[in-house]
Amino acid sequence: MCIQLCLIEGYRRTSLLTTYQQRLDTETYERFVKRYTQKLMKYLGEERPFFFAYKRILMWGQAIQN
Repeated sequence: MCIQLCLIEGYRRTSLLTTYQQRLDTETYERFVKRYTQKLMKYLGEERPFFFAYKRILMWGQAIQN
């Protein structure tokens, strides 16, 4: 279960949840995170390893040289 909690904590610090934190008062945000954690733990369960995909957009570019 520790790995699941570490995943949630990392996701909490590096995702859209930081935007929610900025927009909600502290009490509401903490209630939200508590409920979010409960739902995610139920989804992840205790099975290991587990698959948890995180959508990312990877881009590559190159400047046009004249």
